[in-house]
Amino acid sequence: TADDNVAVGKDALNLNTTGHSNTAIGRNAMASTTTATYTTGIGMNAFQSNTTGDGVAVGAFALNANTTGNLNVAVGVNAMRFNTTGAKNTAVGYYALGVNTTGYDNVAVGRNALDANTTAHSCVAVGESALTSNTTGIRNTAVGQNALATCTTGTENTAVGQNAANDITSGNYNIAM
Repeated sequence: TADDNVAVGKDALNLNTTGHSNTAIGRNAMASTTTATYTTGIGMNAFQSNTTGDGVAVGAFALNANTTGNLNVAVGVNAMRFNTTGAKNTAVGYYALGVNTTGYDNVAVGRNALDANTTAHSCVAVGESALTSNTTGIRNTAVGQNALATCTTGTENTAVGQNAANDITSGNYNIAM
């Protein structure tokens, strides 16, 4: 049975059966959660589709489509909105990792950081629109506003500074400062 849960808002934690130690605040927050534990969803539709995934979603539509992705942290409106099974991601900022679906081990800090990422893993984007076009490129690091902003499929690139490496779209193993 479900124990030690807090639910505030229409349909918050509506389907919980055996999940425990969860906090859901906001309309439809964690509405589909059935067995998740130690999970927090704060904001309208935060973690709405989540069934068993554990993590933290703060902001309207944060981790909205997540079903079973574990250990994700999303803070900001639409942060990781379309993530379904991607795990161990951290997104802070409006639409950070917004369309990520199955990508894992990513860090996105800043508005629209890694927002086009779908399946890529092990990327770090810090700054507004850093790695904003990355979809499947793996192990990229971008620090600074618009750093590696046009890189879509490139792998193992590092860019530090505003607009650094903006000419790279699919190149690999580059360093730009």
